[in-house]
Amino acid sequence: MADLGFEPAKKEARVDFELAALDGTPRTLDDYAGSYVLLNFWATWCAPCRIEMPALERLHLELADHGLRVVGVDVGEETADVERFVKETGITFEIVIDADLSTGRVYAARSLPMTYILDPEGTIVARAIGAREWDSEPMRNMFAALVEEGTAG
Repeated sequence: MADLGFEPAKKEARVDFELAALDGTPRTLDDYAGSYVLLNFWATWCAPCRIEMPALERLHLELADHGLRVVGVDVGEETADVERFVKETGITFEIVIDADLSTGRVYAARSLPMTYILDPEGTIVARAIGAREWDSEPMRNMFAALVEEGTAG
């Protein structure tokens, strides 16, 4: 993972959250149990975030059926603004709203975009600061290997 710009985590403990999906449904870390999760903190006003969204969408479309959950955590924006962005861009992966920034603070997401990789138990295994080419061949291969490992174990 380090060769792709990830900082390995020291198997940090689960950091649970309760956030609202765009439809208002409450979501917690337990909703993603059993899957690897790419948890991406972002905002509509963040240019690098906007640039990486199509690649996140392509990664989601390729690996969602294989056990990778891509979850975008919008920080501090109005739901209507986020809904408008999602509609304009055609994003289909799950978006949740961290309206009061509390989840971002707990995860120490101090810059945007910031991405965490969580294992099927919800433990943080790596993080990346800044935009990435999420649909590059090396990145797709890494996530495919992770989800294969997760389903084999």
